[in-house]
Amino acid sequence: MKTMKRASIYHDLKFDSHKPLIDVLFETEFSIELRVAMQKGTELEERKTKHPIVVEMFEGHIELDAEETVSSMDRGDLVTLSANVPHKMIATEKSIVRLTLSKN
Repeated sequence: MKTMKRASIYHDLKFDSHKPLIDVLFETEFSIELRVAMQKGTELEERKTKHPIVVEMFEGHIELDAEETVSSMDRGDLVTLSANVPHKMIATEKSIVRLTLSKN
């Protein structure tokens, strides 16, 4: 039996002036889909995941720092990171980011 999961990047969207807010949009057998809502000036502290990720910008602008390389990301931009790569994000504008964590 096939199933379909549905979520909205904008549903119940909230921002915090002191820290990024991370919400699980949904989880499947192959990925976890997350929304990161970042107020201008907030930072997602350095972290790494045991699985590859895709970072997708929906709104705003962030600086993604990974492996001592800073990538400027605007609406529509996509970046992939391999497993266990330390990374952090800083919002230079109010931003909405989607993260896809691969389970494979």
